[in-house]
Amino acid sequence: MISDRVRCVQFLFSCLKACKILNISMPIVSLPELKACLKPNQCLLGIDLGSTTIGMAISDVSLVVASPLDTLKRGKFKDDSEKLLALIKERCVGGLVLGLPLNMNGR
Repeated sequence: MISDRVRCVQFLFSCLKACKILNISMPIVSLPELKACLKPNQCLLGIDLGSTTIGMAISDVSLVVASPLDTLKRGKFKDDSEKLLALIKERCVGGLVLGLPLNMNGR
């Protein structure tokens, strides 16, 4: 069985591939480098990839606060990615922050 971390990395690279096809530029960078990559008025989309749902949160454009946005019930990757890409365009998202899963004990 594929581990949750491997599944998250596969999901991230699939999203980046879809962004490239749609001519959306999102390089992979460290958190300290992320702010410099954003254009004015872009925000960040936080993604919590679960086995049955995808939780999402959106930042404000000043990158100070993130607020819960929505939860998608997972289905086929094509359908999930289309919803995420539409949200990226609609909300002027300049970067994705993918949460890596932890065990219930926080490790």
